[in-house]
Amino acid sequence: MCAGVMLAATPAYAGSGGADGVTVTIPDVLFASYDCQSAPVQLTVAVGDLAPWVVGVSAAPTGKTQLDGVAFSGQGPMVATGSLLMCPADSAGAWTASVTSRVVLTQSTFTVPFEVRKLSTTTTVTRARNADTGLKVRGTVIAQNGLAGRAPLTIRGLRANGWRTLGHTAARKNGDFRFVWPKSARSVIVKYPGDTVTLSSEARAAAEKA
Repeated sequence: MCAGVMLAATPAYAGSGGADGVTVTIPDVLFASYDCQSAPVQLTVAVGDLAPWVVGVSAAPTGKTQLDGVAFSGQGPMVATGSLLMCPADSAGAWTASVTSRVVLTQSTFTVPFEVRKLSTTTTVTRARNADTGLKVRGTVIAQNGLAGRAPLTIRGLRANGWRTLGHTAARKNGDFRFVWPKSARSVIVKYPGDTVTLSSEARAAAEKA
């Protein structure tokens, strides 16, 4: 018996903004693990050959104070890349980069919106079986890049008096989980709530008879 639901992955887009010949582009960030990671920042400067310039980029979740920044300087036209540090604890969702630039004596400010995204997950029930000792449930919770979800799973069971929460369990490092309950159930629903890196998903399966 196998069942699963995956939240669809969203394609990456890039936010961009500019003023006075300075353009900053920051692609949406998709978390790859529970560790901090770098988000690329691309700078394009289209000014006169001898024009000196300085650009500063700072970023944070929209409405919050700066968490990280990067600075550039040079003379004349240039394309450069830098990076911003993104950590799961800092919050996924809408982010805003504030850009300040000075080209010769002209100063400008503008913002670049981008998004920090969580990984979609697939929760799967590989087996739900009523045995003499009770209900046994096995399955997996895996993110779109193969990462195992870390949040506790909730197991619900259908009995004669309706659906009820049977208990909770957690996935191992490889994404596998097991759950045992001392009574029987007709069907089960396994709910993964998501966490700072992964999105929620759930799976439903009818329980086999021993």
